Amino acid sequence: MTLNSGQVQESVRYGDGSASEISYSTSAGRVAGITVLRMNGTVTDGRGKGSKAERTVALLPGSLPTACLTPEGLQRSGGRVQLQIHP
Repeated sequence: MTLNSGQVQESVRYGDGSASEISYSTSAGRVAGITVLRMNGTVTDGRGKGSKAERTVALLPGSLPTACLTPEGLQRSGGRVQLQIHP
């Protein structure tokens, strides 16, 4: 299953005090119980302006996949996040 969820903006702050603003197009899918969010975009301002950016988020469910349908909702999830900015 794949879901295209539109545009996302992100502000990244670096340890040296500089920053990047990134605009992404996103898609999400679920494979073997893992939700994978892929974000491809461009640095629109700041450090690396004009560079391509890729963010991948892989989430492992902390509860049953149907938890989002309950009044309590999805309480927790954990996983791996990676950001790459290419010159």
